[in-house]
Amino acid sequence: MKRKTLSPGTKLSPYLVSNEIAQDFFGVTYLVTSKSETGEVKRFQVREFFPASLSMRRFGKVYSARRTLKQEFQAAQRNACTVSTFGTTAQPGSGAA
Repeated sequence: MKRKTLSPGTKLSPYLVSNEIAQDFFGVTYLVTSKSETGEVKRFQVREFFPASLSMRRFGKVYSARRTLKQEFQAAQRNACTVSTFGTTAQPGSGAA
């Protein structure tokens, strides 16, 4: 089943989706931009946890495609959250930037 991915121009505050970079089994990677107060435009990659066979997008959110896997999906979603900036990957709460 093909994923319904985010369209260019979608706002992920404070980021704006420029385009989709890649898809694999676990999710989708997007190129996003952010404008600083000085007007400088910064580019980032955002990885969306969106496993092809286990999830679906509805009303702008990603949900488990099967009710029987809801708890497992939510646990995996919490554990999969990362932020990448110019080759540096930080786990939320780790203090790394």
